[in-house]
Amino acid sequence: MKTRKVVSREYKLMLQAGKFAGPEQHLLAVAGELWGELVGAIAPFVVRADGALDTISKQRLISFLDSKPRHLWAGGYVLRLRRTLEGSRPEVTLKFRHPDRYVAESRQMKSRRIRATVKFEEDIKPPFVSLYGFSTCGRVGRKNVPDTLDAAYAFFPDLPKRVGKVDGSLKLRAVNGFTAREIVLTGPILTIGTKPRVEIECALIVWYDHQNTTNAPVAVEFSFRYGNTSGRYSGKVAKRAYNIFEALQHNLLEWLEPNSNTKTALVFGCVTPDAVPSPGSPRRREAQE
Repeated sequence: MKTRKVVSREYKLMLQAGKFAGPEQHLLAVAGELWGELVGAIAPFVVRADGALDTISKQRLISFLDSKPRHLWAGGYVLRLRRTLEGSRPEVTLKFRHPDRYVAESRQMKSRRIRATVKFEEDIKPPFVSLYGFSTCGRVGRKNVPDTLDAAYAFFPDLPKRVGKVDGSLKLRAVNGFTAREIVLTGPILTIGTKPRVEIECALIVWYDHQNTTNAPVAVEFSFRYGNTSGRYSGKVAKRAYNIFEALQHNLLEWLEPNSNTKTALVFGCVTPDAVPSPGSPRRREAQE
């Protein structure tokens, strides 16, 4: 089995969504307050901090597609659909996630019909829990978004043997009927290494229920990430990233969401953050029936 390079390490913290409720100007003002406190909390562990959370870089619609019994989820997969508000070609991403790196990288993620980008990444949740994601992502025509399991199989030929013997004609639908309207705030860069230079990109991701016209978010996430195309990370840089993550958990308690359910867990109705279904889970049993 080929050993995959971890090209990105992303650290994620869920915040209290209620603090960010209000019009866009309020969102930006609260994001500025958050950034000010955050920079103070992590000052001992960064070489320098530049920028602020003051740029709305993306606005898009997010949904997750699956059959009614959630056969993809039961197999450890999520199928994400991203669309711009302007209606450009949708972006389809299939991701397999697992706590064990070697299980995650054993999947075949190449796509047969779309020009896709394949990535192997590490997501890190509090207090320090790694989840490895192997994904393939590409754009499709608006009329080519997979609407059945068979249509998904046509894009991703390794899926059928992973999902098992189920009716391929089963319709794919937005999980729990939920579509998120996502706003992404970017701008800050943290330098945590100089020779070579290593920079962290920071973002605030805000989700609203697209069917609800209020300005009250349903989920807010702060994330920071750094990467290396060769999958090489020095111990010194990794320790600084770890210290930053730990400092934020200890010093930003009034901002953190105590239940800490991630955005994906919110959509799928999970109790634990980004839970991966176990062999005996109800969703596994549904897939086997």
